[in-house]
Amino acid sequence: FSVDFADARTGWIVGKSGLILHTTDGGETWTAQKNPLAPTKHFFKVTALDPQNAWAVGDWGAVVQTKDGGATWLDRSLSGLAVERVESPDRMMQTITDDVILYDVAFVDAEHGFMAGEFGTLMATADGGEHWRQVPMPTEKTLFGLHFKTPEEGWVVGIDGIILYTQDGGQTWTTQNGLTATGAIED
Repeated sequence: FSVDFADARTGWIVGKSGLILHTTDGGETWTAQKNPLAPTKHFFKVTALDPQNAWAVGDWGAVVQTKDGGATWLDRSLSGLAVERVESPDRMMQTITDDVILYDVAFVDAEHGFMAGEFGTLMATADGGEHWRQVPMPTEKTLFGLHFKTPEEGWVVGIDGIILYTQDGGQTWTTQNGLTATGAIED
C-alpha cells in the first residue's frame, strides 16, 4: 500500500498481511523483512527517515519502527504506546486505543513526527517517537493523509474532502475544504 525511499538506493514497501519489503539497490531486488506483529494487520503507510530509520502504521493501532535498516522492527503499536491525552474545549477527545486504524505517518526531521487515522486521530512526537501526544482536532472524521513542512505548519486531509491547515503545531486549525462535523446517518 505504500513505498518510501531514504535515498536513491534504500527503501521500503509495506502492505497487506503485515508485508515489509526492503531494497538497498534502488529497487532492483526486494527482500522480505520480519514484522513483529500478527499477519492479520495490514500496513498502510511507511516513511523512511534515513537508511537506518523507518516507521510504518496500519490496522488496529499497528505501529512498527526500525533503527537498524530493518534487520529488526520494533512493535510500537498503540496498545503499548504511551500517548499523552489532551482535552479540547471544542469537543470531547476520544481516548486513543489500539482499535484506531492509522493511515499515515510522516517526519519533518529525525525528532518531529506525526501519525493520523480514524476518529480525527492525530499524534505528534518531538523526541523521535519516544513519546507521543494527542493533537486536538476540530473533527472526528477519519484522517487519511498529512504533510508538515515544519513542526508547526502542516495539513491533514480526510474523509468527505476535509482539508485542515495549522501554523502553530495543531493548537488551532483552519478548515480549507469540507465540513468538520460528521454528517452520516447511522441507523
